Amino acid sequence: MKMKKITVAVLALSVLSGCGMDPTDRMISGAGFGAGLGALTAVATSVSPVAGLAVGGLLGGTVAYTSDPTDINFGKPIWRKRY
Repeated sequence: MKMKKITVAVLALSVLSGCGMDPTDRMISGAGFGAGLGALTAVATSVSPVAGLAVGGLLGGTVAYTSDPTDINFGKPIWRKRY
């Protein structure tokens, strides 16, 4: 039951990932968010962190790539900002 709750939380947070308007930028940022959340979830549930990274990165990247940038957009990705 605990794993189910954590999985739902990771999926919900993965939906929130996505920076920029370009699909590639959104996929990269989503994969980063997802990988981080997946690794944290894996450590918290005694699952392999590598498996958490892989699954979280894949889910985060896929959700961010396929989501509409007008619905979810955290602004310009940090690698596109000019200082």
